[in-house]
Amino acid sequence: MRAANAGPVAALATRLRGAFPPSLQGLLSALEDGQQLLGFIDLVETYLPERRAEILAIPGESGRMAAFANHFADRYFPLRPMLQDAEDLDFGYRDLLATIPFIPRGISWDDLEEPQIIWPPMRAVGCLAIQSIVEDIGSGIGVAWLDACEGYLRPATLARIASGYTVPELWYLLEGTWAEGAAWLARCLSRGTANYFLDNDEDSVGGAPWDPETVASATSEWLEGERIMHQVEELAEWLDEAPDRRFNELLDFLEQRLAERAGLTPRPIFPWWLFSG
Repeated sequence: MRAANAGPVAALATRLRGAFPPSLQGLLSALEDGQQLLGFIDLVETYLPERRAEILAIPGESGRMAAFANHFADRYFPLRPMLQDAEDLDFGYRDLLATIPFIPRGISWDDLEEPQIIWPPMRAVGCLAIQSIVEDIGSGIGVAWLDACEGYLRPATLARIASGYTVPELWYLLEGTWAEGAAWLARCLSRGTANYFLDNDEDSVGGAPWDPETVASATSEWLEGERIMHQVEELAEWLDEAPDRRFNELLDFLEQRLAERAGLTPRPIFPWWLFSG
């Protein structure tokens, strides 16, 4: 009889256990998930109100965040690339809400030790000021930059650079000229642009809260950084069309500006044309 009665009792116990309310931990987890979703909705309503229905209609957390990031980039500034691809997204609302996921564009100090990863025309222009930039890190870095330009510039051209210029000197000589991009690149390498995105790398970029004032300021900073980099890239593209000849033109222009602005006798111009084919 006891064995026969065990079946219904066990079944009743199972049903009663299933009827119990969820654990406290489960309730807190569900509540937190709801709060994170509300926080995300608030972000959408604050910065992309006209996209609210479109974004929230997308199923899944990662898909919604990817849509938010893509539309946000169109209006303000790009967010971390991982946010823009729903399939690669490995974090959730909590991470997005914690801080604005900026994209730093600065060159790290470690990157300065590997000049071969820099685009050749930018590497060549960087040689103008690299020695003064890295003097506190190690003189060998400046030599490495010159060595990395071998094959891109003739030895005679590299010899003209000599000790190069300081970053302030390049800015003084080139600001407002067609070659201002060279001075901007030197400021980028030395983290002296006064632009948040250009002066920070992955290791130094910090977080910032989501608020309209911060987003407006960051948008302005991003657009200014784009303008600066356009000048740098435009000069680099011009240089890359005929590297040795045009780099010598840049050096000649620097010599001319140095004489004009400082009232000094120009440095002797190395006869580079004797070595050009």
